[in-house]
Amino acid sequence: MKMNFSEKLIQLRKENGLSQEQLAEKLDISRQAISKWETGESQPDMSKLVLLSDILKVSMDELSGKEFEIIEKSPTVRREKSFNVLWFIIVFVGLFAGLLGGFFIHSAFVKNENTPIFDNLKISSFSFYDVSSGNSSRTLQIVFSPSISNKDMSYQVIKTDSRGNTISYDAEYINGVCKCIIGADYYSGFTLTAVVSDKNNSYSAGLIEFLNVSKDGLTYNELWNK
Repeated sequence: MKMNFSEKLIQLRKENGLSQEQLAEKLDISRQAISKWETGESQPDMSKLVLLSDILKVSMDELSGKEFEIIEKSPTVRREKSFNVLWFIIVFVGLFAGLLGGFFIHSAFVKNENTPIFDNLKISSFSFYDVSSGNSSRTLQIVFSPSISNKDMSYQVIKTDSRGNTISYDAEYINGVCKCIIGADYYSGFTLTAVVSDKNNSYSAGLIEFLNVSKDGLTYNELWNK
């Protein structure tokens, strides 16, 4: 039987042995918010949905209760498939002819190994979560939505400390949202920058500047919305 999001959330929470209070604490939200999700009164935003899928150890499709329907092939489907194959052949031939026509001008374009970074990337949403705290550092999960994206691009978060030293963290891209885990040493300041790269160029945008990290908390300035 197909389950909706609220029913699936209740099932997965119980399978993971979590109370509403425990799940709310991991998400840094109130227990009442969890209760509203489970009664269907409200829905989590994308950043919370991504974090939920991590905590409950399921894909976002499974969490949302999606099921795949098997459709029996009909003559109409077969005709549509034949048309798609023919269209694919036409497009392939056209692309091949275009490649041959552009062969002699291709040598005029040389890829620069020192790929420039362009500052026209926009961030539509940003958040971070204090995943864990140790004796000398914190672990933070960074979640952001870039304006530039496709399946061929790569996503990173660059951490730059006060001395200019940098560390690159790979960010996982799922359904328009990037997320990654970074380490933050106590009594240190650093800046996080999002970098999205394709085969030719890289695009960057500031995310957040952490002024200080300690056992008591974090002080910071948000950069993504400026």
